Amino acid sequence: MPGFAIGKKYTQAGKTEAWEIALLATRADITQYTIWHNSHTAPVIDQESVAGYLLRVDVNALASYVERLQWLYARTGRLDAWLDTLDRLRENIRHRSWQRKIAYFRALFFLRTDQDPSDARRALLWVGTSTALRSGA
Repeated sequence: MPGFAIGKKYTQAGKTEAWEIALLATRADITQYTIWHNSHTAPVIDQESVAGYLLRVDVNALASYVERLQWLYARTGRLDAWLDTLDRLRENIRHRSWQRKIAYFRALFFLRTDQDPSDARRALLWVGTSTALRSGA
């Protein structure tokens, strides 16, 4: 969006390793992107010719911000709150493709920490996307 500095505060904070500021900036970016989704894409979500492309853009862009947020949670010692955060983020986009992304982030959490890997499988089964784990991908 022209004239809006989404991502700039995070970048500036990252240059000086001000991770708490970067975390706040990333949360603000997620909020801003969600507002854009709700005001631009969500109203036309039933018009498949328009919404398909816009929805993919929104899901992928918001997922990039969530990846950044996860990294910052790890960097600032907040991973114990990550699953609760994902539960709150689940409502940012009300579509099954976003639910799949959230399940993916949950599964990654279980696979990259000392958690039980079967929890990752359950996270993916929740949305019916366990094929990747069954096939070894």
